[in-house]
Amino acid sequence: MYLVANRTRKSFLLRDLYPIIIANLKKSKIIYHIVGNDFVNFYNSLSIFERKLLTLSIRSNNFIFAVLGDGMKNAICEVLDADNINSSKLRFIDLPAFITNKAVIDSKKHFKPILHSKNITIGFMSNLITEKGYNYFLKAFTKFSGIFPGCNCWIAGPRINGGDYQILDELLESGRINYYPYLMGDQKWKLLAETDVFILPTFYETEYLPLSIIDAMLSGCYVISCNTGDIAKYISKYNGALVPHRSAEGISEALISYINMSPKADRINIRNYVLNAFSENNYRKKLLQIWREN
Repeated sequence: MYLVANRTRKSFLLRDLYPIIIANLKKSKIIYHIVGNDFVNFYNSLSIFERKLLTLSIRSNNFIFAVLGDGMKNAICEVLDADNINSSKLRFIDLPAFITNKAVIDSKKHFKPILHSKNITIGFMSNLITEKGYNYFLKAFTKFSGIFPGCNCWIAGPRINGGDYQILDELLESGRINYYPYLMGDQKWKLLAETDVFILPTFYETEYLPLSIIDAMLSGCYVISCNTGDIAKYISKYNGALVPHRSAEGISEALISYINMSPKADRINIRNYVLNAFSENNYRKKLLQIWREN
């Protein structure tokens, strides 16, 4: 049985628990695919009895965790070890995220191997919650644009009630940035295709690898982010830079380093890296191989 794990206690009880119990009783193979980096929060939300039902299957030789990477695996092992479950005896397989064939086709329509503007464009795309680092992005832009006044900037993502948007509103009022509450489809791919550097300084607790980073790389963008989740695993000097959490100064310095790069990051290579690492076809082949081998 292949099961994409539900991430809340209610959905687990309504949708996951029954098939897991049945598969366990029949001694069937269970591939339990964790697609979010919040298994710890989910597990801790269960009652003692509910945990026992789940761990009864987890302990069996037929139960296999499919995870996005080492960061997720380590978090799962840590919470289960704390509950006296020997994680060294558990089975894990890596099954990273993928980009759809449609995204590959749609992004290619707008892809630009070389950007000819002498002024760079930077962008941010995510829900505008504090932990995604949008205010540090905006502060970094303010500092960087004082040195390079021709810099273009955009930010995309819905606001939330009670969020701190003073800096955003001031920059919007001054006409220095463009804001898109929602960005999707051709509009998204066209904007990313015109963007030199994509910035997501996230310190979100349950972050793994944001899809916005994959979309940005698919469009050839150089990426500035943080060592959160497994992001660092996919960032190298050829496609981006890592900066400290909560550091507008670090982002600004990384942008200056990008300006001084010679030669500049190769947009074709950045796109090809994502195509090789996250293609839907490779994902399907790996999933089939995992099913047959395990």
